[in-house]
Amino acid sequence: MEDQTKLQKQKEIMRNLETWLEDGSNSEQTALGFIKADIQERGFEGWLNMDAEMVTFSFYDTTEEMSNEITNDLSIMLSQENVLDDLGLEQTMRIDQHGLLLAFKKGMLDIFKSLVIYFDAKQQAEHQYEDCRG
Repeated sequence: MEDQTKLQKQKEIMRNLETWLEDGSNSEQTALGFIKADIQERGFEGWLNMDAEMVTFSFYDTTEEMSNEITNDLSIMLSQENVLDDLGLEQTMRIDQHGLLLAFKKGMLDIFKSLVIYFDAKQQAEHQYEDCRG
């Protein structure tokens, strides 16, 4: 199929994905962000050719990096609170550890939901692009 036709189809598919995901939930927006990053890195057809293992490891690596940053930041803040306590200084603002754990849990579940949405979007794109693949 002609390159110009393929390019037009790719743009149409991306518009459809953006319409579906761009103003959606955090999970939908995260899935769209991963899709765009993978397309930027591999090209549209390269993205369509990514297997499930490759996509899953991409999500894993990003989630691991994000969770490490969050836990490191929390550890530093808790240490600072402890130092202030040891010095006998009154603190008006304390870290809501329970709230943070709930938010962390929600974030992790959102990532998994994003992965499911990503695969659904990729499958839809594959079906829409079938005629262009020859």
